Amino acid sequence: MDLRAITLGGGGIISDKGEQLRLGDRAVGVLGHDLDLLAGRDLLQFDKIRQKPAHRHRFTDGQLRAPAFGDLQAGITLAGGVCAALFHRERTGEPTIVDSSLLAQAMWSIAPSISVADLFGIDGIPGAPPGLAMNPLVNRYKTKDDRWIQMVFLQPDKFWAGFCARIGLPELATDERFVPSSNLVANAAEATALLADKFAEHDLEHWRHALADEPGVWAPLATPRETLNDPQSKPNGYLITNVDDQGVEYVMVAAPVQFDETPPGPGRAPEHGQHTEEILLELGFDWDEIGKAKDSGAIL
Repeated sequence: MDLRAITLGGGGIISDKGEQLRLGDRAVGVLGHDLDLLAGRDLLQFDKIRQKPAHRHRFTDGQLRAPAFGDLQAGITLAGGVCAALFHRERTGEPTIVDSSLLAQAMWSIAPSISVADLFGIDGIPGAPPGLAMNPLVNRYKTKDDRWIQMVFLQPDKFWAGFCARIGLPELATDERFVPSSNLVANAAEATALLADKFAEHDLEHWRHALADEPGVWAPLATPRETLNDPQSKPNGYLITNVDDQGVEYVMVAAPVQFDETPPGPGRAPEHGQHTEEILLELGFDWDEIGKAKDSGAIL
């Protein structure tokens, strides 16, 4: 069938084409899952995968992305594509086929690494070994209570002296091993170890106070519960309150785009089988036929 023959009001937008994608000898475009296509494309960021006999499918190293990572990214991407296609139809009267896939989303997410693979024949953009930062002030450090602080001080010479004083290592401010910044980079392993040991001496709350007036960019890595209660989240419309079919309220994250500074309104997906009867009526079935189908268990 010619997809362009299927139109909405004479000029449709069709999203399809996924069946052309294959993973080895297996078609993956029609039936797929986030992990199906993100695995092996460095998005899962496994340092190692060990498969022990007792836990053959348990990943013991590395960190999985959040649930629906590929679906959420694909959704917002396709929304932009559909908007562009609508604009094209409005201007030209011609329908447009809009397509994407989890594979396309995965590749787009690591596009710089794929370009480097082509240019230099290597996997991944070169960087410091795990646990070491080329610039020790652009790194994350673990606190005594197993929290993490991320710092992004892109100009070490500008921040080094004040930062050292704030964390209780003022002697490093004039240490020739780390001043100027060219020496800091040359001795990055030593500097990183010193900073890591210092941050490990105190809990996160101590460092919040110690770095309260730090002009460099830093922040603790927030947990989901902390993000839920972040003072910026709700006032900016990033969280909305929804209501389920039982009248129970719950909070969900809003779509990340607003129009005229107005958060999108809440809405929920239909319950399982909620619209079965009205769809069958639209298709021409009568109530007797629907009742028989229910009695037989064919529909809910």
